[in-house]
Amino acid sequence: MNYQMTSACLVLNEQKEILLKKDPKRGWELPGGMVELNETFKEAAIRED
Repeated sequence: MNYQMTSACLVLNEQKEILLKKDPKRGWELPGGMVELNETFKEAAIRED
């Protein structure tokens, strides 16, 4: 079985506004992306932001 792990994170500012990014194909979404081999979810979320 082949699969790919992804990571996303919820970023809030002091006004409780959520950070979103606009993907040209998928529209507005949380920042995140693919988790690389031997990488933690936290490391992937930081790298992808």
